[in-house]
Amino acid sequence: RVVDLARIKARNTLQRHLEKKLVTVSLLKQTRNYKYYEREIRWGEITGYDSEGNLHVEIKIVDSDKITALCPLNRIGVHERDSGNFTIGMRRAFHIRRVEPVSLNGTGRLKVIVDRVSKTLVEELIKEQLTEAAEKIHIRCTNRYVGQKSFVLTSKRLPKSAVSCAAKELGEHIQVRYVGN
Repeated sequence: RVVDLARIKARNTLQRHLEKKLVTVSLLKQTRNYKYYEREIRWGEITGYDSEGNLHVEIKIVDSDKITALCPLNRIGVHERDSGNFTIGMRRAFHIRRVEPVSLNGTGRLKVIVDRVSKTLVEELIKEQLTEAAEKIHIRCTNRYVGQKSFVLTSKRLPKSAVSCAAKELGEHIQVRYVGN
């Protein structure tokens, strides 16, 4: 946007205007960098709840930066809401659902939404257990009934330990079917 310097006579007004625009540009750049990590999982520590029951989770999207993300109550499985699995200080796996810039009382902020109900969470938890072998295996979750059962198709056979670790984290049964290429 073009700024009419002739109309701005005070130096402080110009400085304040430039600082505000630089903060906005910085926020958009940060959002663009974090947007790359959408649809991935991150382990986060639960830091608190708000009045509506939403979780506040501290996650590291990039190695150095910790960000407080929001996990809405409707994005947590019903079987996990009242269990002791989400007490303050516990570490859980979360799926990064959305990263977007928002304005809060005129100040730009980064809003990160995470969840525990996506099919991608099942896929990524299994891939995390496989380490280097995950590159060669195609894993796809076809259906997920949160808290009950997830159905997964794979291109190669998976070790039982990888599937059981993912099932334990999610608190549900995972049925894996090998279909080949």
